[in-house]
Amino acid sequence: MLAFDSRAQISGTVTVNSASATVAGINYQTFTALAAALNSVGVNGPLVVNVVSGSGPYNEQVNFNQITGMSSTNTITINGNGCTISYNATVSTAPHTFMFSGADYFTVNNLNMVGLGATYALVCHLWSNSDNNTFNGCTFTAPLGGTSTTQVPFSLSGSGTSATSVGSCGSNNTVNSSTVSGGYYNTVFYGNSVAPFNINNKITNSYMVDYYVYGCYNVYCQGTTVKGNVVERMNRTNTSTCYGIYFSTGSIANGLIEGNHIRRLYNSIPNSTNATYCIYLIASASSGSENVVRNNIISDINTSGAIYGIYFSGASFANAYHNTLSFDDQTSTAGLVYALYLTGSSCNARNNIVYISRTGTGAKYNIYLTGSNVNCNNNVLVNTATGGVPAIGYASLAYATLAAWQATGNDLNSISSDPMFTSPSTLNYAPTSTVVNNQAFPLGVLTDFNNTSRSVVTPDPGAIEVFTTACTAP
Repeated sequence: MLAFDSRAQISGTVTVNSASATVAGINYQTFTALAAALNSVGVNGPLVVNVVSGSGPYNEQVNFNQITGMSSTNTITINGNGCTISYNATVSTAPHTFMFSGADYFTVNNLNMVGLGATYALVCHLWSNSDNNTFNGCTFTAPLGGTSTTQVPFSLSGSGTSATSVGSCGSNNTVNSSTVSGGYYNTVFYGNSVAPFNINNKITNSYMVDYYVYGCYNVYCQGTTVKGNVVERMNRTNTSTCYGIYFSTGSIANGLIEGNHIRRLYNSIPNSTNATYCIYLIASASSGSENVVRNNIISDINTSGAIYGIYFSGASFANAYHNTLSFDDQTSTAGLVYALYLTGSSCNARNNIVYISRTGTGAKYNIYLTGSNVNCNNNVLVNTATGGVPAIGYASLAYATLAAWQATGNDLNSISSDPMFTSPSTLNYAPTSTVVNNQAFPLGVLTDFNNTSRSVVTPDPGAIEVFTTACTAP
């Protein structure tokens, strides 16, 4: 039973409805009124907030603080029902649309959040130890074409006014099955440089699209999971150097980049010559807490700039397992390719498919290796590039063929055979060649890109397991 006293704590079920006046404990005409009540009196039990379908749009700026009484039992669920909250921020001191300042145990479902500011648009921003929050089926939208570093659709950081400030942002937050659109940075996890560290933040099964420079940007956060997402830029017409998934300083333990498809980053910028780093990892982890990059597909990067597929630069204890990388642009006129770039130590690159047939000038390496104690093996390495200098591997020198590369002691159990992808034109990169069937080494990766079970004895290389007894080739 709901209390009607405006001073009483709130629980039960309430609504947000712009068409009805605020009545404490029953309806809130705006998100601002809801936040004011929660920030003031708190909750005394679980609370469900139903935004009335078709109401709004809500043109306002809202901030939820740490709510009195909130806990893993006394949670707050906001059901957005497809409604929209938007705000045109004009000052650096308040750039957000929707913000959590220490708020915990929120679940936000199906709410559209929009930042309209030409310079300032931290659309959904969490900071000050906002923990255990989940966003399901939401959209976060910053202006398309914007280039300001303060335009970010979704972010956690140590500051209430910047997406990339060190400090205690929060832990155990999840964005799931959502669309994150636009921004200089698209999705940011930027945590604390000293203990207590921020851990276990996730973005899963989502679309990260049409950003300017950075797709998913992770700094000083440990155990971050980026899984099952599509990263692409179909509508971005301006760009600089482009990063798909970026793990940098402080990403030192248990990061997981799994089952993502990074693709079509230049479809509206066909003549770009900017450099591209599809998966970028430069942080050093430790034995037993490795950063893992597995079951990802990188394809359709049509540009005349340099391309780095999986980039481990000084990244110790990082593993690249069961990834599929295809660089087959037949319209590029220039641009280096470093498909697997490995300059760290104690790293593994195993069970990957790396296919290069890209045209244009510039060297094209399946594996570029300058690190120490790096294990490259059980890969499928194909290089039929017609321009530039194609090479299967590089270690002080370029090696044009797999046999020459194997003579250096690398990839002794790898093969060079066309995987015969099912249908690259429709983004289907399942291999159909029986030659690559069962060629991988079992590494404990039990499912593939499609969450299909892998063989535990003779798995297939690449991101997609096709030739198992449980699943047949399409």
